[in-house]
Amino acid sequence: MLKGIHPAISPELLKILAEMGHGDELVLADAHFPAHSLHHNVVRADGISIATLLKGIAPLFEFDAYVAAPLVMMQAVQGDTLDPDVEKRYLEAIQSAVDFVPNLTRIDRFDFYERTKHAYAVVMTGETAKYGNIIIKKGLPLFYNKLEVLKMNRKALSQKIIDTCLEMTRLGLNQGTAGNVSVRYKEGMLITPTGMPYHLITPENIVYVDNNGKHEDGKLPSSEWQFHLAVYQARAEANAVVHNHSLHCAGLSILEKSIPAIHYMVAVGGTDHIPCVPYATFGTYELASYVSEGIKKSKAILLAHHGLIACGENLDKALWLAQEVEVLASWYLKLLATGLDIPLLSREQMQVVLGKFHTYGLRIEE
Repeated sequence: MLKGIHPAISPELLKILAEMGHGDELVLADAHFPAHSLHHNVVRADGISIATLLKGIAPLFEFDAYVAAPLVMMQAVQGDTLDPDVEKRYLEAIQSAVDFVPNLTRIDRFDFYERTKHAYAVVMTGETAKYGNIIIKKGLPLFYNKLEVLKMNRKALSQKIIDTCLEMTRLGLNQGTAGNVSVRYKEGMLITPTGMPYHLITPENIVYVDNNGKHEDGKLPSSEWQFHLAVYQARAEANAVVHNHSLHCAGLSILEKSIPAIHYMVAVGGTDHIPCVPYATFGTYELASYVSEGIKKSKAILLAHHGLIACGENLDKALWLAQEVEVLASWYLKLLATGLDIPLLSREQMQVVLGKFHTYGLRIEE
C-alpha cells in the first residue's frame, strides 16, 4: 500500500500519472464528454468530481512552468454563459493541495476537442458541471527548472545580476540607484546592495538573503528585499526578479492604472491585463504583501506611485518581460492622452491569445 495517495486516484490513473513526461497533457472530462470517440486511452472515474480528482492529483503532479497557462478549459459557445464557480472550485482544489495556483486559460470548444486527441490520456469523471472539462499539462520537477541557476556559481550569478542592472540602465529602464535585481540562490536569493550605483557594484557587493530574511553580516541588501522574497514564494517557477522605475511604467503607476487588453502582447504576463497593485511605502511588509497577491496573477505588475516588477525563469527572461511591459505602458499612456475611447480586446479574444502562447510557447526573440 502506498501512503499519501488520495482515495480518488485509481491504480490505472496512478500508472498514467507516473508514465507522463514533461509536456504531456491529461484531460479530466465531464460525464458527457465524447472521450471514446476522441481518444484510445480512456480511464474511468465514475462518480468522482473533477475538483476531487484535482485535489488528489495536484500533490503528485508538476504543473508545467514553461508555458503561460498549464491549465486549459473550454470557452462558452457564443450566446452561452460560464459558471465562474466551476473554475473557482478547481483552482481552490489545487491550491488546497499544493499551496499555489497555476495559470488557467480557455480555448474554443473544437480546439479543446482537437487538443484532446493529442493528450496522453482522458479521465472520464462523474462531473456534471457545464464546461467542466479541464486539461492539465505536466512539467519538470522544480529542481530541473532551476538547473540553469544551480549550474552557475555565486560569483557568476552575481556578475549576471550586475550585467542585468547595467543593461537596464542602457535600455533606459532605470536611472541612478533606482531599481533592484535578484536571482534565486540556495535557500534564498542573491540581490543587489542598497544605495550603490550600478557601475560601482562588484560581485563581492551582491548580498545573500535567506528565505527567512536573514542577510550576511556587513552587507545591506536592497531595501526592497521583502518583495523579492515574496515573488519567489508566490511563484515557484520564478528564478529571477527585476524591479525598475521605467518612464512609462512609473507614469502609469502614478495614475494607479493597470494596462488593459489594448494589444495581444498584454498577455505576456500570463493573464489578460498587467495589474497595478495598491500603494505602500517602499521597503515595507505591506508592499511585499501587495506584491505577493499581484504576482500570483501576472508575471509582471505595476506598483502604484512606484514602478514595475517582472519575474522569469532567468534574468534574461525577466528583463525581456520588463522591456515588453514598458513598451505596452508607453502605448497606453499615448492612447490615454488622446482622450478618445480606447477599444480593447475582449476577454474571449485574450483567452485565445493566452491559449496560443500556451500551445506554441513565447520565446524571447518573438
